[in-house]
Amino acid sequence: MKLGLFENNDGPSRDAGARHLWIFAVAAVGLVAVILQVGQGRARAAALSEIRTRLLAQVAIRTELLRDHQESLRREAVFLASLPPISGILRAEASHGFDRLENTPEELWKRRLETIFIGFAKTDPRIVELRLVGVANGGREIVRLDQRGGDRRIAPDHALERDSGRDFFAQAAPRKTGDVFLSDLGLDSAAGRLVEPPVPIQRASTPVRDASGKLFGIVVVDIDARPMLDEFRKSLIPPFEAYLTNGEGDFLSHPRKEMEFGFALGKRHRWRDEFDDEARADDLPQWVGSGARRGSLLVVSHRVSLESSTTARQWVVAATYPASALQARVAQSRNTALAVAAGILILGGLLLFLYLRLQARVRRRILALNADLERQVHERTAQIESISTLQKTILDTAGYAIITADTEWTITMFNPAAEAMLGYKAEEVVGKMSGDRLRVPEEVDTLVSEFSRNTDAPPPSRFQAVAADIARFASQPRERFYVRKDGSRIPVLVTAAPLRNEAGEIFGHLGVVVDLTERRAIEEDLRARTEEAIAANRSKAEFLANMSHEIRTPMSAIMGLTQLLENRQQEPDSQAIVRKILRAGTSLQLLIDDILDFSKIEAGHLELENTPFHLDDVLDNLATIMGANAGSKDLELVIGAPPQGTTHLVGDAHRLGQILINLTGNAIKFTERGSVAVSLELVSRNGDAATLRFSVRDTGIGIPRDKQAGLFLAFTQADTSTTRRFGGTGLGLAICR
Repeated sequence: MKLGLFENNDGPSRDAGARHLWIFAVAAVGLVAVILQVGQGRARAAALSEIRTRLLAQVAIRTELLRDHQESLRREAVFLASLPPISGILRAEASHGFDRLENTPEELWKRRLETIFIGFAKTDPRIVELRLVGVANGGREIVRLDQRGGDRRIAPDHALERDSGRDFFAQAAPRKTGDVFLSDLGLDSAAGRLVEPPVPIQRASTPVRDASGKLFGIVVVDIDARPMLDEFRKSLIPPFEAYLTNGEGDFLSHPRKEMEFGFALGKRHRWRDEFDDEARADDLPQWVGSGARRGSLLVVSHRVSLESSTTARQWVVAATYPASALQARVAQSRNTALAVAAGILILGGLLLFLYLRLQARVRRRILALNADLERQVHERTAQIESISTLQKTILDTAGYAIITADTEWTITMFNPAAEAMLGYKAEEVVGKMSGDRLRVPEEVDTLVSEFSRNTDAPPPSRFQAVAADIARFASQPRERFYVRKDGSRIPVLVTAAPLRNEAGEIFGHLGVVVDLTERRAIEEDLRARTEEAIAANRSKAEFLANMSHEIRTPMSAIMGLTQLLENRQQEPDSQAIVRKILRAGTSLQLLIDDILDFSKIEAGHLELENTPFHLDDVLDNLATIMGANAGSKDLELVIGAPPQGTTHLVGDAHRLGQILINLTGNAIKFTERGSVAVSLELVSRNGDAATLRFSVRDTGIGIPRDKQAGLFLAFTQADTSTTRRFGGTGLGLAICR
């Protein structure tokens, strides 16, 4: 019978192998049994050591918690006993209800103490009661704050109680100042009855003495112990358990809450009732019996004294771990070891079979991998062919030339757009021609010269200079000239960048080239048309300047004759007509003057004089002309005086006056009432040169912000309604500018 991979025609050899396998199996089983026996003892010892360490840690953590709680409570009692209002009440009671030192009555000190008690209780929600108990008044409370249920209340005088018979009073009275009596944990009561639901509290009391050491009163702090007990129960992972008892063994904290504070509820639950042995409370682990739990427990306990100077009153902190859990851990370790051993035996028995089967499987796997590799190669080849087809389509249909070259600048790609632009066929240049032959030689020589000037290195080759230029302006379009096959040169826009592999190494260069011939022609045509427009505009300005001058001459004659006619005796109707003609002529003459000045400015023929003048004369003339305009309105025209030392100036007084008249006239035109103010300010002075700032302010209609940008444009006003209402051509401010 054939067994496939296990087939072996050598019978004796096969029997020897089986015999050796049996010997190995028996030896392995014996070794595993010995290891299990030894390992079980070590596992128990290791588990017991770990449990003891964790018990000690749990007891230490909870002991520190209780001590911190006690110390915090002591500090609060001492702090409250040192409050200034308590000292004030002490002095007031010694002086018939009035504190002569602070000039304050006792009642005011009580109110201040009540306020402090309320504020202090707000900061500590654990507080249940704060009290100041007197001694001279038979142990009656002087001030009491109640914070049960989160509601802070100051007890009225008729509700204050006598506490001289209470244990905390008797314990605190003989103590020194700063010494605090801490009560045991108990349940809160009010009016002689337990509060429902039960609330565990602890009380701190400390004496208040006068300067001579005489006892005046007791400060009492009652706090809710539930936060402390909740913290005591935290961080316990079953089956670890923690207990807290008082000095008589009554449970204050127990895994089962119904076992706590039995002494106050009428049914005591003590350590000795649940466990067979007393805990030694010396931090040494011990085994105690537990009939209630049907087994023994490992216990570590520690005593926490309520007094700093004696151990008469104390709590006991205990942490336990059941023996059954320890046995379960040891059994689990044994079972784990047994499972491992069984696995090793089974694994050893299968090694030979797996070895033979593995050879056949590896052979089949290699064949499968070869087949899968061939499939992947086929798929990858098809993918590459698809990508290559896509790239070729993109390159063939691109409207701009795309050229690539290797690191030696031999052209490796030349798309159809490049063929049409430069006149070469791809087969003429790819792998045969250097890319620098497409560049204008003079440009390449310039790059070589610039490279040599900017570095101390030896003169570079043409390839190096071009590569440095590409690296410097990578992906930035640059205008260049390329040489076509027929030798002609064309302007182009080149965007070049180095090509890098995944490691960041340069393996070639890419250039995207756009023919600028048509764009340059358009730009040249646009430039010529612009120059024609500028020339036409200049001719128009010169024509307007000449025409305005020609119009001014007969206009001056008309104005002179009209003035002569006005001075003659005439009928009232004729006199009115003459005046209208004179006003219309004056407006027309001003308009002609503005057009003439604006035309001169645009034509570049306006020349400024540089002659001495008195600034006072300019301002007086401004006041004379503008005073008449402002006089017809409810306006106040204010013209400031020149700054000191700026009266005698050199410049164009006529143009300065024209600007001030235009600005002030505009202000008066658009202001119905209020004021128009012209002010002068000396900005700077450097020797004989001075810079003056002229400002014109008015209370008129103003200019919208969106209209201010066009304020100084020719023939422009804020809106068409302004022109209809106030008149004007919009040239005045343009001339000023």
